[in-house]
Amino acid sequence: MNIKVKDLIATDIAVKRILLKSSFYEFFKFFWDTINHEELVDNWHIKYLCDELQSVAERVFKREPKLYDLIINMPPSSSKTSIVNIYFPLWCWINDFTLQFINISYSHQLSTAISEKCRDIMRSDKFQTYFYDIKIKEDSDTKQYFRIQKDRTIGGFRYATSTGGTIGGIHGHFINLDDPLNPTDSLSDVMVRNSNEWLDNVLYSRKVDSKVSVVILVMQRLHENDPTGYMLSKNADKIKHICLPAEIDDKNLPTPIELKKYYKNNLLDEKRLSREILEQKRTEMGDYAYAMQYLQTIVPKSGGFFNVEKLITVDTFNESNAVQIVRYWDKAGTHESGCYTVGVKMAKTPDNKFYILDVVRGQWEASEREKIIKQVAIGDGTDTIIYIEQEPGSGGKESAEATIRNLAGFRCIADRPTGDKIKRADVFAVQLNAGNVYMLRGGWNAEYKRELEYFPYGKYKDQVDASSGAFNMLAKGNKAKVLNY
Repeated sequence: MNIKVKDLIATDIAVKRILLKSSFYEFFKFFWDTINHEELVDNWHIKYLCDELQSVAERVFKREPKLYDLIINMPPSSSKTSIVNIYFPLWCWINDFTLQFINISYSHQLSTAISEKCRDIMRSDKFQTYFYDIKIKEDSDTKQYFRIQKDRTIGGFRYATSTGGTIGGIHGHFINLDDPLNPTDSLSDVMVRNSNEWLDNVLYSRKVDSKVSVVILVMQRLHENDPTGYMLSKNADKIKHICLPAEIDDKNLPTPIELKKYYKNNLLDEKRLSREILEQKRTEMGDYAYAMQYLQTIVPKSGGFFNVEKLITVDTFNESNAVQIVRYWDKAGTHESGCYTVGVKMAKTPDNKFYILDVVRGQWEASEREKIIKQVAIGDGTDTIIYIEQEPGSGGKESAEATIRNLAGFRCIADRPTGDKIKRADVFAVQLNAGNVYMLRGGWNAEYKRELEYFPYGKYKDQVDASSGAFNMLAKGNKAKVLNY
């Protein structure tokens, strides 16, 4: 009996279909060349990510409660976007064509570009040869939105949008976030906060089923309170965090920690991210950008804006030896603003050394805040000059003047700083990094040093702002006009 060639081909296709449906890793490798001209450079992390995503997806296929959401932090050129946001939805649809995907990036252009690649694979001859029954519905075929159909039955969809964009009436089994924060916005506390608030609304209101729907965040670190930091601070126990730096050492290890064993010569991927390539990237990008994008940390190996190792801790300080002592207050607008009210007490000595003597920090309602500022002033005594940072506008002036009135009997001065927080902190950082700044030992030391270490990409900047204010006042001397009430 003769076996027809076309029957053999059909059998091969059927067998291959089974393999590709059963393994996302095999699916990814097999269809890599549909949109990529370079040969796939495989590495252990690719299979690890594929297997992890498959495990998550299989619970969604069965509509079982999820075990966790996923956060994936990895360097550029590691195929993370291709795996998670291009190939993964396709593999999910060949197993369950009814699944709904919402994909979000910081820009509409980026989000739709990723979506287009996903769409191109599905329309390719290679994909249609093996999964001819899965197609894009013709009358809903755009870069931003396309629906899936199997044979003639309408199924799920992919909807692409940007952070802050409109998502009206759309819900997802998977909400995939791919670099949802614009790197240029990471220095703005307001933009970081606004981005997180918008994501909060999406993550909680756009799930098909809150128990089943999965959030997958893929990004490089940009800020202590970027979407990764924000989500972990709220729901760390409900998230599996996969963090794979391009290189590791004793201070910067992968998450989960057991993945350390796969690193060869402390490198994630010796072929694509060799030691030579990484050193070149570090030189081109600078320490900060390299630390965030390649090491997944916001603190460079060489030390950040403030080299906290240069901050010398002392056990005692005789205030009678000071040329001048000031307490500088940076007031938060409200106790619900997310910021802290901070008062930094600092002294200058005749040899031009600076001593941080005390830091008061809290989130208080206005009336309580003013009471605490008065109590601190009484404790400091009248030899300490008090500065109140005056924010721009009439509201800032009224707030500063109200505090000064409350401090009748003390030398109290309103300071109107110019420039942004980074520029104001620069001179203080120069002196600290030169070893000319000391810190009196106290319970506040750890949080203070942490804020310095993470500046300017930390969640809070209030202690730095108050410190640079105090330093700048001491540096120029008490030349401002004292306001008497």
